[in-house]
Amino acid sequence: SDLHFAILELAKIKGFNADPTQISKRLGIHVEEARDAIERLRRLGFVRFENGTFTLNSSNNTWTNNQTTSDARRLLQKSLLERGAEAIETIPFELRDNGSLTVAIDKKRLPEFNEKLKQIRRELGEFFQSDSELDEVYQLTVSFFPLTKINGVES
Repeated sequence: SDLHFAILELAKIKGFNADPTQISKRLGIHVEEARDAIERLRRLGFVRFENGTFTLNSSNNTWTNNQTTSDARRLLQKSLLERGAEAIETIPFELRDNGSLTVAIDKKRLPEFNEKLKQIRRELGEFFQSDSELDEVYQLTVSFFPLTKINGVES
């Protein structure tokens, strides 16, 4: 879920404390949610505890299968879009960005377009994670969908 990825990214921030109470305060969730998520991350092999220290097993974490869309992944994307809409109302403009692009394309080039988006997301993550002074966790969510009715596709 987005909570798990948020905790994995929060662990990269200077002064991170793996205490569920601290995580719950930073992410605005219940302590039990934080505790359960940390345990799930440990059980799934994303993190480990060595000598009482919380350690990431990988510096970059992502879905293992981008070819299929599971129910869990659909729910995650819907949740992230809802949180993005909420941020428009609750987060000052200077601390967020919301934009859009409306473009006519040849749908045969969709795989190329999607690959370019994936590349851009990866590049942004790598570029900004190279900082040594990480202090907040942000979410980039990109939606690309047809505004026109596609022949043969029911919506």
